[in-house]
Amino acid sequence: MIVDNQFVQAFLDHPRRGTIVWATAVVLGLLLVIPAWDHYTGSRTEVARYNTELREISYSLSNLDLLRAKLEEVESKPNASNQMLDGDAAAQVRERVTKLAQQMGCRVRRLTMSHPVIRPWHVNDNPFDEDGSRDAEETNFMLETRTLTLSVGGTLAELTKLTIALTRLDRFAVPSNMTLQREGNDGHLILDVEISLFNLAETFD
Repeated sequence: MIVDNQFVQAFLDHPRRGTIVWATAVVLGLLLVIPAWDHYTGSRTEVARYNTELREISYSLSNLDLLRAKLEEVESKPNASNQMLDGDAAAQVRERVTKLAQQMGCRVRRLTMSHPVIRPWHVNDNPFDEDGSRDAEETNFMLETRTLTLSVGGTLAELTKLTIALTRLDRFAVPSNMTLQREGNDGHLILDVEISLFNLAETFD
């Protein structure tokens, strides 16, 4: 149980977390200079609505108070480790992503999930370091990281809503490495995103 709390706290406190949570807002903000944006400038109402959605992304991604509240929830539950994303839970997340994309009106071009990358979990470790804390004491847990790779097509509005939904999937599902590109000249875009899924598996030596 202590290890689980350390995992969540390291996840919230790690410097790279700030980079990740702002990545979506920054990338979508760049849409303002993408030529496809000209397709929407004919309607001031539409532009205002998209700007509101972009501000909502910034707010939802930067609101770490909610994540810290979830940390307290983890600490209060004896089976918190069961809430992390093992193989079965990761498969469920994949299904949720598919449904979310469809609900937002996006076209799923590709959705794959990697095999887990496994390494020992150390005291005061964090999930974003590939090698972990080499000099720290090992725990009786292994860190499993699966990568969900999603490619979807849609309008700016559809992709904005999907991006917001992806950031709310799970506290152990982290969208990152997001890229956008124009698809044709009709205002449609392609969003490629990787989602890291974390789990701690106990070892029994």
